[in-house]
Amino acid sequence: MKYDETLKKLFQNPPHRLLSQALGLEVVVSRILPTELITVGNLHPDVLFEAEDGTLIHTELQGYRQEDFAQRNLLYYALVWRDYGRPPVQLAEHYHFHGIVISVG
Repeated sequence: MKYDETLKKLFQNPPHRLLSQALGLEVVVSRILPTELITVGNLHPDVLFEAEDGTLIHTELQGYRQEDFAQRNLLYYALVWRDYGRPPVQLAEHYHFHGIVISVG
């Protein structure tokens, strides 16, 4: 089952609480940045936030298993760094029927 779009919408409205809970520290988002031009094939990062302190937070929401997930996120990391001039904190969340797995890197 694919429900990535629903998760993206939930994560963005409002993002402060979910980001703070997932990262284990208080996060105040100043804006959600566009990701449509950061592409790997026909894919682009799910959500890119900029915190009040300037930290970029790339959030990837995954509702199904993909073999190239880690490699794709490494490419997103490099492209965000290139396009925004600083490396992002990456938050990858895997949602599946039996629970949630959160990886922060």
